[in-house]
Amino acid sequence: MNDLEERLREDLRAATDWIPDDIDPDAMLWTGRRARRSRLVSRTAVAAAALVVAGLVGPVVWRVLQPAPGVPSPMQTVSAVPSDPATPSDPLSATFDFSEAGVADLESIRVDAQPAGNEVGLAVTVKAQGAAAVERRFTVPVGEAWHVAWDKHLVIGILPDQVQWFSGVYGQDRNGHSSDQQPLDGIGSTAVWMYFEKAGKAKDLTGFIWQGADGAVRHSDGSTLPSATVELPDRSFLVYRQDADNVWIR
Repeated sequence: MNDLEERLREDLRAATDWIPDDIDPDAMLWTGRRARRSRLVSRTAVAAAALVVAGLVGPVVWRVLQPAPGVPSPMQTVSAVPSDPATPSDPLSATFDFSEAGVADLESIRVDAQPAGNEVGLAVTVKAQGAAAVERRFTVPVGEAWHVAWDKHLVIGILPDQVQWFSGVYGQDRNGHSSDQQPLDGIGSTAVWMYFEKAGKAKDLTGFIWQGADGAVRHSDGSTLPSATVELPDRSFLVYRQDADNVWIR
């Protein structure tokens, strides 16, 4: 038995004390050995962590190996479009420029924030190719996630956090979209957008999940989601549970 298998065996026993007895650590290790032979041991570790997270009642960090210095950011599950960063001198504005890599016929999206007490006034401007810019104004509560379906394809939102990554909540079909994010440091938030290739999908989005600067995984309903980090020599995986039936790996 090599060192990796011994570590897996010890961690699985410790982590599965509260899981029903029908989970067999030896069977899981057999799967791990087979995966290692095909150079997929990292996926086996993530699968094991997913089993742990599926029963979490609170945030837990579960390690297979000792953590390496400087854990890399979780893998993105969406394809972000390059955009110019927000102007440093204007922390209340974020501009997404699609001049080099466009999404559909979009040219730009601009979000301007104006805090006023317990509310924030937003001016959102969307410019499509060959058309005049369209500006709409909204008022949103401070410290709450917000989004609007701009049309049948485009969603624009504000997340009340310094976001490392984000994902939309809209059912099991997680393909066929693009997205990006930029900070709004003046209100401690992040401006985001999602563009769905399928017309009508924008209205199906009910909220967001994101990882904040402190590493916690949050839902736009205000809850903190159970999560676990699996650290391997060459990469790091984040596993989090949206609800009792959905476990996601980044």
